[in-house]
Amino acid sequence: MNENIIQVIALLEEPVKEAFKWAAREAFGEEAESGVKSILDDLVSNNLYDNKGTFVSKFIQTFLQIFSDKEKTSTQIEIEEVVSAIIREPFLTGLEQLRVANKMVAFSKQSAQYRTRRFRNALNSFDRARSLASEAFEIALIDLLRGLCAFELPGGTPEALVHLMAFQVWAQKEGGYLASVREDKRRKVERLNVEIEDLKCSLQFKSGNGPLTLALLSAQIRVQYLQKEINDITLLEAKIFDITFHITALLEIAQKIINKKIKSRHS
Repeated sequence: MNENIIQVIALLEEPVKEAFKWAAREAFGEEAESGVKSILDDLVSNNLYDNKGTFVSKFIQTFLQIFSDKEKTSTQIEIEEVVSAIIREPFLTGLEQLRVANKMVAFSKQSAQYRTRRFRNALNSFDRARSLASEAFEIALIDLLRGLCAFELPGGTPEALVHLMAFQVWAQKEGGYLASVREDKRRKVERLNVEIEDLKCSLQFKSGNGPLTLALLSAQIRVQYLQKEINDITLLEAKIFDITFHITALLEIAQKIINKKIKSRHS
């Protein structure tokens, strides 16, 4: 797996999880310990439309912290390390437009319209980056950002649903790929363990045999190396699962908003 992908997935996990909890606390008055399920259950309340904007805004605010343009820390990413040169300009432009739009407070109808235009500009920049991207992970990351932009645009919730689903599909596919790689390495470990036992048995009858001793040492080192790789993959799988879980929760929010709008039109 690409090292950049591993880095971003590792850094995305906590912000996505914490963003969801903090956003829910700020928007719906939920405690962090209440869990995603109770937050989603409360979305059927009459305050949904008033609070949805606050929720997504808080989510974006926390999410963008990992793309800070300040001095890099252990919880920040330098864009140059993440995306290819061909999409860097529209990607950076989109991030800056998203950051500015998300900081704006709408004091009037005019300022609300201006804020909306900034979100639309951010979405347009990410659309351009998406058209230039070729790496699956870059496309998935851009789709996630497009989903967050669309969430903040009037009537944009259905589009947000499309982009977040695209990211979810990538994450599920990546999780499946990692599971297959992990299983392949586990089988190799099993075969090596059988080989190690055979070598140990042979050495009992051929004490001091140099080639057999070297073969045993080599097999044991390979098992240790493979086991470390398996542990790293297992941890990465867990992080992808965690991200997918919270993105799925955002998808549920989008779907609830759409369903409520449809219901209100028919009532």
